[in-house]
Amino acid sequence: MSSGKTIVANKKTAANRAARAKKNNRAISANSTAAKLTTVAPTILSSRASLSASSPAPESAYVTEVFASYIYDAASVATPNAWTILSSVDGGAYVLAQSDLTLPILGGGSDDWPNFAAANVACAATGIILRFGPGQYQAKSRQTVASRCHIVLNPLTEIQAAISPNDDNRDSVFTAYATTLAFDALAAGTNIGDDTVQISGGLVLTVGDFIVLHSKQFRVGLYQILAWDAATKIASLDRPLRMAYGSATGTLSFPAGSPVWKVDPPQNVIIECNGARVYGACNRFFEIYIGWRCNVMGPIHCGDGTSITATERIISFDEACYDCHGSYISGDGANLTTLGLSFESTEACSFLYCDMRRILNAGTIFQDAIDSVSIEGHCHSGAGAGVAFTAASAGAEPDSGTVWGSNGCSVVGGSYSGNHIGVHFQCGSSWCTIDGSTAIVGNTTGIHDELGNYNSAGSGVYLRKNFNGIYLDATSVGFVSEARISNNSNGLQVISGALGAVVDPLPFSNTVDVIGNQDRVAAALGTGRILIPSGVRVTDTTASIDQITGAVVISGGLGVVGASHLTGLVSHGQVSAIVPDGGYPLLLSGSTKALRVTTDAASTTLSGTDSSGSVSYQPLNVNGSTVGFQTAGAVRATLTSTSWAISITTASISPTTGAQTVAGGLGVGGAVNVGAYVRPGSYTVASLPTGAIGATVWCTNCCVFNGTGSQEATGVGTGGLVTYNGTAWKIAGTNVTAVA
Repeated sequence: MSSGKTIVANKKTAANRAARAKKNNRAISANSTAAKLTTVAPTILSSRASLSASSPAPESAYVTEVFASYIYDAASVATPNAWTILSSVDGGAYVLAQSDLTLPILGGGSDDWPNFAAANVACAATGIILRFGPGQYQAKSRQTVASRCHIVLNPLTEIQAAISPNDDNRDSVFTAYATTLAFDALAAGTNIGDDTVQISGGLVLTVGDFIVLHSKQFRVGLYQILAWDAATKIASLDRPLRMAYGSATGTLSFPAGSPVWKVDPPQNVIIECNGARVYGACNRFFEIYIGWRCNVMGPIHCGDGTSITATERIISFDEACYDCHGSYISGDGANLTTLGLSFESTEACSFLYCDMRRILNAGTIFQDAIDSVSIEGHCHSGAGAGVAFTAASAGAEPDSGTVWGSNGCSVVGGSYSGNHIGVHFQCGSSWCTIDGSTAIVGNTTGIHDELGNYNSAGSGVYLRKNFNGIYLDATSVGFVSEARISNNSNGLQVISGALGAVVDPLPFSNTVDVIGNQDRVAAALGTGRILIPSGVRVTDTTASIDQITGAVVISGGLGVVGASHLTGLVSHGQVSAIVPDGGYPLLLSGSTKALRVTTDAASTTLSGTDSSGSVSYQPLNVNGSTVGFQTAGAVRATLTSTSWAISITTASISPTTGAQTVAGGLGVGGAVNVGAYVRPGSYTVASLPTGAIGATVWCTNCCVFNGTGSQEATGVGTGGLVTYNGTAWKIAGTNVTAVA
């Protein structure tokens, strides 16, 4: 003990402080009392109870139970809370003289959680950090975490839960839960983008209060009041209303009559886990319900892989959490825990670098969430989905059309493998994305869009070795993907009824099925395209009667590198091609005439027809060794590998008449055999052409030799054959130059 003089001085100082505290209607704070440190060595005691019972009261003490120092203040008017402020049998109180204390382990299987509940309330009230030490704590009762509580776990902390789950969110190990203070309703409906609401009843609000707007379903929003007009009952909110709560496509956010709750949410709760472990029986390991800017920071290992584990979720940011975050959380659900990481009607919340395995329904789930994100998450080996974007509406089927799902949420990076579905969009979820370098590998289905609206997968996403790469259900609307899809049994499946699907590109090897109304897929986005290098099978039977109808419609051009096999009518502008199953394999049809191709076992025939293809003129028949040209039902010419035969018998009486005429010259490399006469060209001497050696023509006025061997006189020649010897035209059979 110190000298009496020192004690008296300290008591005077404490009395002065107590007086000032009374005057200001507040208790002495831990920080102001801590400033009264003396140089006296503290008394070391084993427990808080023994310190409270000590008499005379030690001026300062160190309590090993909570690893904390206390200072005695005889004049303190602060209310003892058994943790940061202790009562004294001598009167006054002991006030914690440091910024943290450690929660003791009771041992012997006793429940540590009532102590935890009382300690975190006391620490939160005085701004003290509550620490867990090394060793095993027992959590056997439902307790809550206070607002503004800062909890720090030790790397060697283990928490064994034995909280009997009864489907209540509060049956969780760490639960921060909002308190509902009053109920009311909206006087008028609100629209997306509104930042004020009007209250219909007697609810009174002040600046800084919090309200929850409820859609009568599961979509709820938590808002802080920035201004309140008591006369009009109009409250200004901290941010605009973000999404529709009554229709996926409408502008109405909350309709008139929607419930309004005045709440006291858990605010600024911080739980630092530092590699600790939590396992055992409970509903959820972590639960933040209607929380405001709370944070769970790992590493934390949840579940030990046994059947005694959380029944419902690993960690949940539940109904109306705003700006809450979790990081480095790993969980093993043993395929018994229903959900892993849960965004339930959250806004602007996130999970970072979390790992969920063997989760029954979904490793990460977005239920009616807004603008929330999972970054570099890993969800694998689950019986359900790696990630699900969905709605929380009770009993609603995924394709019922009565729920509205999540909006503007995203998965960025990470991997989702070995699940039934890698990523599942459903229940009206809209504008949700998968982005970053995200691996979706080895699932039954990589991405399944079911009653989704304009969801997407970015170019950094790759799907590999799934049975189905991307599966677009009949209720999918506007799904857009630039994902890389490789080595899946089915790269892309589009079911009849899907609207506006665009998959661009699919650059790797897949067997691709496009099933059903591909015209609806193409028409919905107009400029969209499907680029698929492997096989596509369209089984829809919608007939095509023009360029914008049919099972497949392509707004732009079509490029085909390989062979094309068609059946039916092919139309291009004013020309159509009919490709039927039998009879006429091809008919190119204009407005009045057509060209028909027919085949049978013996030959292929190319025919001129009328526009219907029924009246044939059969110009060409090919049987493999002979090409026959026909008119009026008869063969007129035949081409074989050794001959060209014309069977027309028309006589020739001039260069432009006969069975065959040639307008230009005719060159023959072999012998010419003629069955009748040959008639050469006819010229006068003056018009004889420039010849070639051996050329022979008829010269009409050439002076030839008569029967006596005399040449006819000049000017009276009767004409004859002349030949060209290379320098001049000579009378045939002589060396006499032709003259007139």
